[in-house]
This record gives sequence, structure tokens and C-alpha cells, in this order.
Amino acid sequence: MKTKQRHIIERLARVIQLGALAGAALGGCGNYSNEDLDYLSALPQTDDLSVDAPRMSAVRPALEDDALQTTTDVTTKLNAMADDLLKLVDQIRAGYPTSRQGDLRIWGPGPADNNPGWQIEFTMTKDAAAIPVTFQYDLLMIPPGAGAAGALTVLTGTFQATGGAHGVGHLALTPAPARDAGAVLPGLEKLMSLTIDYDSQDWPRTLTIRATNVSTVDTTTDALDATYTYQRAQNGDGAMSFTFLKDVVNGPLGVDTLEITSHWQGTGAGRADIAVTGGDGAGLISWTDCWTPDSTTAYNSRTGAGDTSACIPLL
Repeated sequence: MKTKQRHIIERLARVIQLGALAGAALGGCGNYSNEDLDYLSALPQTDDLSVDAPRMSAVRPALEDDALQTTTDVTTKLNAMADDLLKLVDQIRAGYPTSRQGDLRIWGPGPADNNPGWQIEFTMTKDAAAIPVTFQYDLLMIPPGAGAAGALTVLTGTFQATGGAHGVGHLALTPAPARDAGAVLPGLEKLMSLTIDYDSQDWPRTLTIRATNVSTVDTTTDALDATYTYQRAQNGDGAMSFTFLKDVVNGPLGVDTLEITSHWQGTGAGRADIAVTGGDGAGLISWTDCWTPDSTTAYNSRTGAGDTSACIPLL
């Protein structure tokens, strides 16, 4: 399922240009204490934010299933976004806290690259009395001459430590206040908000990403909002629901919005249930597309190819 439309997640693939801002600005000096390491372990790990694509044939067939290809493309873009976010996290982990005040750790403030006169600061607090122990963190940008009282929150997060490095986390990116105040944030010009919720404390692991663009966005090329929900089991089974822009029904409304729910087994077989929720075919068209472990189409109700018996059950 190919598309010429730019999906909202393609903009989010570089959503954390802020990693460049954090480099020199947040680098403190000194040594980590054991308690400092508790704070750093509350930041998201690769395993928390990554999406495992369905297992594909070692040699990708010329007639690869369309829905499998779409699902794989979306997981690739989600992982690119996660990589950029984790680069920012790694910048923070690489520097020692500038200040330690009881249950508060502060990195910075320091100069923000590409924004002369601006400063950037990262803070983390620990609520040891909470059950489970909870951490909260904030990435702040301070406009020129504004001082600490004028700091603008760009990224917030919480983490509930339920055991080891795993737990329940929430992140929220809100670039609009800093952008409106004059900060240059490449790649975030149209983004209003991005939230990520993850639960890595047990199986199945879950991840939910929600993104909202500015209301003036061109809806023929970018979605106003999009939600991605993903879960994976220990045996490699997985499922993901997401929206996708593609003109599948001819008519005056142009690009259609597809709601796709893909399920797959660790063996590689899978299925996608697809509904048109916006555009000319809204509420009128839906179909099921199933693929085999060798990545080819087993059944497609829209084209009539194959047999329903080849479809895996819903997870």
C-alpha cells in the first residue's frame, strides 16, 4: 500500500531536534552517585519506545503483501522517531547533574544551540513516598532575558518504577509555547503536541503515541491528529493500530483516511483489518488483508484473492 501523501509520523521522525540543544548545555561536572543512577534509570530505554515489525521473509518477495508493507513502513518511522528521542536522553545521561537538592536533580541551564540568547535546562524530581516510586522530569527553554520565571516547558515526563529498569512512563512534547516565543525548532513547525505512554513492566509490552498538528495544516498531506497503539508478546506476536493517508476512493474529497489494525504472529503470518474513516469512502468501505510467513498475500477481501481460512485469528 504505497502513498504519495506525507504521513504525520514522517514529521515526527525528526521530532527531537532538541537533542542538539542539550549537548553542551546540560553537561555538568563531577561523578554520579548511586542515587543519581536511580534518576537516570527513570529515563526511557530503547526497549520502552521501540516497535518490533512483523517478521518478514529473509528474501523479500516481489509481490510482498501491501498491508504488511504498510505496517512495516510505519514501524520503521516510529522507530526513527524513538531513536531521535533517545538521542536526547543519551545527551542527558552523558552529563553529570549541575545541581543536587534533596530529591531534585538539575542539568543546566546552558546555551541552546541555534537559538542565540536562549537557555535550556533539564530537571528531575523523585517522589520516594509514592507507591510505586515516581520520577518527574521537565525540559525547559528560557527566552532571552526572561530568567527562570519565564521558562517554557518543551518536554515533560513521568516514570513509575515498578522494578529494575522497567515500569510505566509518560512523555509529552509541547513545542508551541517556545516556538511562539521565537525559538527555532526545526521539524516541529506544525506540531502542537506529541504524547507517548509506555508500559514495560510485564508482558505484553504496550506503547501508545498520539500526535496533533496545528489546525492550519494541509490535510491533503498531513493528518490533523494521529494515534498509534502497539503491543507485543514475549513470543513475538504483535499488534498495532494506526491511521494512514491514501487516496483509495475516487471523488472530490481527495485523500482518504484509513484506520488500520494489524495483527501478526511470531512466525511471520499476519492480517490487517482496514476501514476508510475519512474522505470519499468514509464509513462505506472496509476490508481484510492477510499475509503468509513468506510475506505474500494469503487473502484480500477487497480484491477477492485467496481464502479466509488462511487468515490468523485476531490477537
